[in-house]
Amino acid sequence: MRLSPLANDDGELVLSIGNGRYPFDEVHDGSELFWHGTGSNRTVSQVFLQGFNTAWSRESPANPNAKKIVWRSSDDDIELESGVCLARDIRGAAFFPLTDSNSLELSDAYYIYAVAPRWTTNTYQAQKVAEAVETNRMEGSFLPKKKDFWADKSRWDYDPAEEDSDNACCVWQFNEHATLEVKPAEIVGCWEASRSLLVGLSKVNGKKVGEDHRQKAGIRFEVGKMVRGNKQHELFDEAKAVIDNYKQVYPRKGGQWLSYHGIVSCTQICDTKADAKLLAKQVQAVVAKETALNERGDF
Repeated sequence: MRLSPLANDDGELVLSIGNGRYPFDEVHDGSELFWHGTGSNRTVSQVFLQGFNTAWSRESPANPNAKKIVWRSSDDDIELESGVCLARDIRGAAFFPLTDSNSLELSDAYYIYAVAPRWTTNTYQAQKVAEAVETNRMEGSFLPKKKDFWADKSRWDYDPAEEDSDNACCVWQFNEHATLEVKPAEIVGCWEASRSLLVGLSKVNGKKVGEDHRQKAGIRFEVGKMVRGNKQHELFDEAKAVIDNYKQVYPRKGGQWLSYHGIVSCTQICDTKADAKLLAKQVQAVVAKETALNERGDF
């Protein structure tokens, strides 16, 4: 990727400034459906009034990089504070908000929003290129011709504790994008959502504690009632069709969980992500295409 370093730091690159001229920029003009999960302390009415923006843009004094989406080479991902993360596959949005070590319970203000931004930068594609570089698959002119040029399935093994992250695929399967802002008019609808986690809480010195990002190991989720919708939006019917497919708990089969690495099977709740790695069996390394699912989210 030929991207400009941020502040002379080759480890952080400017992935986009939202002008449509960067390698992974895509202009949609509201014609493409994306999903965003949030546990924001704002009300739904406030979100519909204000939209979404980046954490850097809300800093005071102003962050000098607030109008840049920044790529972290060390993690093959963006600086989360630099962009509004979106997924073309609703299952990607179901993982958020991410838990931290203090998250003893899941947020009771957990919503999934359907949005139709004017533009995004395709971090999913950027990750494919990064993965191809890391696995020496960037040779010759075959890059744009072969759909799975980047794929090495030996790097998709279930590893929720990230004990072997150097040998893990950096491409997240839910087709992630990012933008700098989602305007109120670009919000299609909002639905309540709930989820259960494969990795629960453990006790340390008699106190219940959680692990950072423990839902990456496995979740089961379902989408509830619509809280608010823009029924005049041209993508509202498409969003509702996707939502209807996830009214039931997903994955539907008992004992199965949706993880960052695909679907795994485990018959008990685990105390830690390391326990999950030991006890869970990987059912499929990537998530298969399903009826009524927006196809843009799949490999």
